Amino acid sequence: MKTGSANFGFLKEKHPLLEALGGLAERYFPDDPNTSLLKTRQFGERLAQIVTAKLGVYVAEIDTFADTIRRLRDEAGVHGVVRRRWPS
Repeated sequence: MKTGSANFGFLKEKHPLLEALGGLAERYFPDDPNTSLLKTRQFGERLAQIVTAKLGVYVAEIDTFADTIRRLRDEAGVHGVVRRRWPS
């Protein structure tokens, strides 16, 4: 996937999938907001996978995106401001 995104281009070298998903969300935004939201969700899911891997937080294959975020909140000591904004 090639996007040429000015906003996500900095991710290209280390996280090309994030760069591609961010660029696609950006590109679809004006004409197809539903697809843009889908790509944004995929971006968030992939980012959460990267963060859990870097922090060594176990995530089961069957865990949902919400489960992954909860694990980051509960097991990885996510900063308090972020914790207060995510429902239990």
